Amino acid sequence: MMVIRRIIFYLIVLSFTPLLPLIARRGTDLPARAQDDSEELSRGEKPEKKAREGENPWEEQQVSWPRVAELPKEAQADMVMYSEDCYCIYNGSRYGFLSADGEEITPFLYDQAAPFSEGLACVSHHGKYGFIGRDGRTKIPFLYDQASSFSEGLAYFCLGEDYGFLDYEGNVVLRPECDSVSIFREGLAYFSIDGLYGYLDKNGKIVVEPIYEDAGQFQNGLAMVVQNGKYGLIGRDGGQVLAPEYDWIDVADGFIRVQKDGKMYCFDKESGRRLTEGWDWITIEDGMLVVSREDGYGLLDGEGNLLLQPEYKYVDPIPDHDLVIVKKRAFFGVIDYEGEEKIPCEYYSISYDDSGSGGLRVFYGEGQLYGGARGGCGYFSFTEEGTFLEIPPEYSYIYHFQGDLAVVKIGDKYGAVRRNGELELPVKYDDVELYQNGSISFSTGELTALYDSDRKLFKSGLYDSIAECGKGYLIRENCRYGYLDEAGNQVIPSVYCDIWHNVYGTTSILRMVQSCEDSGQTILVIPEEVTENGVGDLLFGNYLTPRAGAYEDFIRNGSFAVEIEEETDLGEFPVFQKFGKLYRIEGMEEPILYLCTWFAEYERFSDGYDGFFSLRDGKVEKLKIKTKEGTFWQGGSACFLYDKEEGKRRLGLENNLYDGYGGYCGYDMCVLESLGDGMKVFVDCLVITCDIEDYSEEELLENASLFYDEDNVPHTKETVLKAWDVTEYQVDGERTTLEHYREVNDRYEYLKILDRRRYGPRCF
Repeated sequence: MMVIRRIIFYLIVLSFTPLLPLIARRGTDLPARAQDDSEELSRGEKPEKKAREGENPWEEQQVSWPRVAELPKEAQADMVMYSEDCYCIYNGSRYGFLSADGEEITPFLYDQAAPFSEGLACVSHHGKYGFIGRDGRTKIPFLYDQASSFSEGLAYFCLGEDYGFLDYEGNVVLRPECDSVSIFREGLAYFSIDGLYGYLDKNGKIVVEPIYEDAGQFQNGLAMVVQNGKYGLIGRDGGQVLAPEYDWIDVADGFIRVQKDGKMYCFDKESGRRLTEGWDWITIEDGMLVVSREDGYGLLDGEGNLLLQPEYKYVDPIPDHDLVIVKKRAFFGVIDYEGEEKIPCEYYSISYDDSGSGGLRVFYGEGQLYGGARGGCGYFSFTEEGTFLEIPPEYSYIYHFQGDLAVVKIGDKYGAVRRNGELELPVKYDDVELYQNGSISFSTGELTALYDSDRKLFKSGLYDSIAECGKGYLIRENCRYGYLDEAGNQVIPSVYCDIWHNVYGTTSILRMVQSCEDSGQTILVIPEEVTENGVGDLLFGNYLTPRAGAYEDFIRNGSFAVEIEEETDLGEFPVFQKFGKLYRIEGMEEPILYLCTWFAEYERFSDGYDGFFSLRDGKVEKLKIKTKEGTFWQGGSACFLYDKEEGKRRLGLENNLYDGYGGYCGYDMCVLESLGDGMKVFVDCLVITCDIEDYSEEELLENASLFYDEDNVPHTKETVLKAWDVTEYQVDGERTTLEHYREVNDRYEYLKILDRRRYGPRCF
């Protein structure tokens, strides 16, 4: 229970500020449907605001924090998206909009909707798309069969056979001739013709010819492309920053990491200059490069200069102090960049605590690594003269400092200690929590006392937990959540069974659900200052144009069935997101459609659904997969694989984990080959871990060398019967050696589907 309380404490948004209002009201009048192409969809009038006696109804009233929005049960929020100080809410059947202060912008009346972007929201009513402003009024009429949110001043549209991009006034400014086109990022959009990708600018000028097998959107001047199964990077002028010859590319923290032929290299993102030779692995840590080879781990600075030879078992830099935590043999210590020991390598564990001025948490004995009862955890602090032991190893664990205090633990009891080692609270409490505003709470039995920064008691009660939230406190009592303001007054009753952070577009908004049984009423708790991640991270996509014919119509209007407990038509469920791309596959006449769909009802379809589709006789059909036993099989996540032996892209399936075979499958790769009426399994590689009880003793003994332990060491007849579980490797359904499995598996490289991201609302 204590661990759970601490997890809650650190995961609740600690930087929250006071809570803002959101009071939802249902609309009374629905907008009228457009009668023809020129008629706008008008907005219903707001209900008249009624004033209390002696009160001006249009004058801003003084309110106290926090303010909340309580939605009536029939308008409960299944999904909430936030952008530009507005909420786009899905209530289980329709979408509506609220302003940040809780005023209704529109009732719940839209079939599909995306958050506001660049002052406009793309919405669908009775199957036609248009755009509304933040006053709820129509800005671009509801005429279109398909539309996207605005990005860099342009929005995609499709109307019959016409398609292209609109400006803010609804004028058509661009009609690119292509099968698909993405939204614009940094002035460029990728497009495809016959399954190959290039880039064009806002004038429709082709900057990069469609020569790539896949393409992604630009970010900070770079875009990833794929050619011949290899990744590369191009700049906005279309020039290759890195030629497409790498197995893997990652751009982050000012660096470009790549992998080629089993070795990793690092480039400077700005100049494109290669910083390192080939290493087995490279990790970016605080602007420095931790590298590894068979000999061990080493350290390079941000310019690629070698600071520490790869001779350590562990390396963790602390750049603020020009120090490095290292592990020699079986012990940890701290050295500088010249390799001189500042703390001897004689500790069982050392970790850097970056809270406050920072420090080093050290463990003196193996038995104390996980908070044993005998003590053994101490704390080193940094000074200009070096490091020194400030808190002696008297504790089972020392938690992060909050200001001048840290919670400490001995056995199952908690207290608080100052940086100089003096106890603030004796170690005798069932729980202790420290808060950013200087207040502190501690519990004895079920009773929890809350003290302010001057150590004056201002609240006590039978709380399960207390966590800081804004300037107040999120409390939990009798397994229900409520809220106290900074003075300890309970302003939200403890009636809410769950807390969600899933307001898309921001990480600083809490949702509190009252009824666990049927989701009941939903309350949105809004911080005073909302941090907006930006709707740009939510809006992305590759829109199929009418030139793609049946594919375009299918991805917009089609539905298909999948076996989830029972045969279910996915068209029955409201779509949260669709993402589709066309790819050229050798040996197939038409490009293959990859389609990934997520649903607003994501409790049931938490991972969404994806698959491959082909065009046969003018109709789009899901590719069927035939097993060697002659049955058709659906399952796994659709993926692309590059066949290094034959030099071509293949279709595939992968499962990271599923039950069966008496245990679980940790990895499954299925390579597919085209048939006249679908696909067949070409190669199947499987890893299974099972309890030995799932095998007979005879089978275990006869195949002992084909069963492996957790370190991938083959068992013997003497060891296999003593194991708890065993791992086996299969190729095409036959148990085989690890060496043969790796030989087959290494023939194929996974090809990332560029721009496929989970949970990005958009319109179709």
